[in-house]
Amino acid sequence: MNTNILSESKIGLLDKRLLASRISCLFFILFNIYWFFDTINQPFLNLIAIAGIIVFSTQFIFQFKPVNGILGGLSFLLCFYMMLAVFDEFTDFVVATSEAYTLLIVGLILSLLGMAGSFLMLRSLTIN
Repeated sequence: MNTNILSESKIGLLDKRLLASRISCLFFILFNIYWFFDTINQPFLNLIAIAGIIVFSTQFIFQFKPVNGILGGLSFLLCFYMMLAVFDEFTDFVVATSEAYTLLIVGLILSLLGMAGSFLMLRSLTIN
């Protein structure tokens, strides 16, 4: 079976069927850009952020279904881990202050947005 991997890509940027996946890729690109500037003095983490920007930008343009599945699954696991880390940091507070609740709310919002983006990327596997 000879199949060309480029024949499975969708380059039309305004294709409504893949718009949800592109929105989630854009979310992860923006997250990686923020992470890049946040870790500007740490070279190893900075390289991971650059790799994330490159991978999600390429996926934003070409929309390969197998890569969408892999990135969606890995991002879901990473966001789930981040959500558990938020709960762990929240339990480190001796007294529940406004800072603790801010950490909990902002952390949960970002984690749940990442999980939703992951599901949108996985949803693109069902689209013909």
